[in-house]
Amino acid sequence: MSHIVVPQLGESVVEARVAKWLKKEGDRVETGEPVVELETEKIDLEVGADHGGVITSIKRKEGEDVKVGDLLAVVED
Repeated sequence: MSHIVVPQLGESVVEARVAKWLKKEGDRVETGEPVVELETEKIDLEVGADHGGVITSIKRKEGEDVKVGDLLAVVED
């Protein structure tokens, strides 16, 4: 099992908004594959899976504010 978390967003940026989920619960993902788009005041970025597997749980909804380190989703082998 692995967790997809909000990565470091850049200097002085600590919050983002979940803009769009590119995958849904039950979808298979490969290592590095984009799973969710986050937007900040300065940049938009895609967050990828650290490990391949199946997304078993999405923890944050589109439009929700998140902080660096927050859990976004769980991926199981």
